Amino acid sequence: MKRSSFPWKMSRPLALLMLTICYSNHARAEKGTAEVAAQTGKSQIKSSAKKQPKELMLLDKAWQHKGESLLKKLAFIEQLQKDLDTQFHTLENQSRILLAQSIVLVSEDKSRMAAVEFLKKAAELAPLKTNKTATAIIWKEFRTQIGISDSSNYNALAQVAWALSTSGQAGNDGEWNFFLGIAAKNKGKIEDALAHLAKVEPTSPLFRHTRLNEGLWNAANGQLQRARTALEIVLSLDTTDAEKRSSMDNENLVNLKEIAALNLARIMFENKEFKDSLALYRSIDSKSPFFYESLSEQGWAFFMAGHPNRALGAEYGATSPFFNNQFQPDQYFLSASVNYWLCDFSAARRNIRTFVAHTKNDAALLNKWKAAENASADEKKALVQKAFSIAESLVLGVSSKNNSLGPRSLQTIAKKPLLVKKMKTLQRMRENRLEFQAGKWPLRIKKSVMQALVTREESEQSQVGAYVLAVIDSMRSDYDRAFNQLRLIHLEIMTAEKDKLANNDRSASGQEFLGTEAEFVESASQDPHLWSNDKREFWKDELDGFVFKKTSSCNQTEGEVARHAEK
Repeated sequence: MKRSSFPWKMSRPLALLMLTICYSNHARAEKGTAEVAAQTGKSQIKSSAKKQPKELMLLDKAWQHKGESLLKKLAFIEQLQKDLDTQFHTLENQSRILLAQSIVLVSEDKSRMAAVEFLKKAAELAPLKTNKTATAIIWKEFRTQIGISDSSNYNALAQVAWALSTSGQAGNDGEWNFFLGIAAKNKGKIEDALAHLAKVEPTSPLFRHTRLNEGLWNAANGQLQRARTALEIVLSLDTTDAEKRSSMDNENLVNLKEIAALNLARIMFENKEFKDSLALYRSIDSKSPFFYESLSEQGWAFFMAGHPNRALGAEYGATSPFFNNQFQPDQYFLSASVNYWLCDFSAARRNIRTFVAHTKNDAALLNKWKAAENASADEKKALVQKAFSIAESLVLGVSSKNNSLGPRSLQTIAKKPLLVKKMKTLQRMRENRLEFQAGKWPLRIKKSVMQALVTREESEQSQVGAYVLAVIDSMRSDYDRAFNQLRLIHLEIMTAEKDKLANNDRSASGQEFLGTEAEFVESASQDPHLWSNDKREFWKDELDGFVFKKTSSCNQTEGEVARHAEK
């Protein structure tokens, strides 16, 4: 039988490794002879556990036979699994079979997620007692077949790296620690994750993405200076030769830079570097999926830098017809704050009325999701599933039929770039599952693969649902913060207008504000933490990070406002 190249893109060392892993226990498992039958085309291979070298040679020839299909290779493994079930049923052997299946399946796009699940199961059943070379070969095969140019594959590769790391060995390429870092982060081990990222060299095609993750994770962990350093590296890099060799598309590189710019702008805002923050916000292109976030946030940077009119300009843009269908309570809080600062009380009161009109219905529905905070495990699972259903309905374009959230809230969720990306990944997974389900496969293999694909898909659905819940919680928090601050502004307006407001507006407010201004007054009067004598001269911005002196601002010019803001 003449040797030939593999028709399914597997290297000879990897095939020998897989066969050795599958059969290495036969000789020591039984002193007698064991027969292993494997269907390969029209022939069967019969071998003895006592003659392992010859057996491996025959198997090697059979696997390299020209024209051998993936279907027959899976049938071969299925027969091998049956034999091991009856003669050599051990957890270690089952682990080896799963490992063999994963290596075969990873070469087929529609079954790669199943391959990942098989490898995870192999690691769970029995530690993969492979040497460093074997681990490196397995890792290289997965990394080559799945690829790194598409970031939607990263979680799958992270799971592969984590599963292989249970053997106590490490990979020998630059991406190993990047994916181990993602796996550790997904498991909530943030310090371990950052330690892995620190080992990724500048020559890696994933170096920029590594530093971005380092910046985002440090920021979430409260380490703003470390985050700033990492994000500045992301923006300072030109397109590297390694990135070009990895076939990473230009759109992906641009998105990485824009995410870095947006988050670095937020850090600089926290550090009161408002002009530098503005430069980063305004560097994001209007065609970017992150443009709305940049536009809606830069208004506060303009205000803090001493440019209230420009702040209003940014607010007008964020609430224009292009974005007016979004849930954006912070924008009305910003405009009311600026107008109050400029002593345009009529405009500030209009901002409050618009806030109520645009957010009241959505806010009432958002508040119904508060139960998630104290829910049991089963209740949280149901909420995650409900949240996923919302995301699914948005993708299918039937959001108008959803009555669990308001229309503005739904549009805000639908336009989140991360959700769009997650749903595209999930859609590909579904297509792969349906394609595999329609194919003709050995029954046992088909059942195992389908189970793995469904498990992976359900896991991805849970991640999408959890993300939607986080967005809902963020919108509710934004509304509560804006509501509390706007009622303080309203009370300040009434105080500033003295007798006129005291004698007239207090009694008429219920009619003028459609029954909502009275709600502001009553709530504020009942909350001593929001309004007390020692806090009367100050109020805080939307990040609760800075204080403003309100009473003297009406007679200041814009330049004086700028000098005051820098103090």
